[in-house]
Amino acid sequence: EALKPEIERELEVSKDTVIKTVKNVEELKPEKEAESRVSKGIEELKLLEAIEEMKLKLDGLESKLNE
Repeated sequence: EALKPEIERELEVSKDTVIKTVKNVEELKPEKEAESRVSKGIEELKLLEAIEEMKLKLDGLESKLNE
């Protein structure tokens, strides 16, 4: 009977360890999603800047053709 509390204690530690691991994975998941959103946002901004630059160049070329 003296061994039962020790076994139960070991099981509790094991359960806590599993729970902590799951919590850590859940905590990391939003970080990765946030990083993904940030990188997508940066890519979109770069694309928008490139489009605006091309529009300006196109307007410049059109004005030269109309001269």
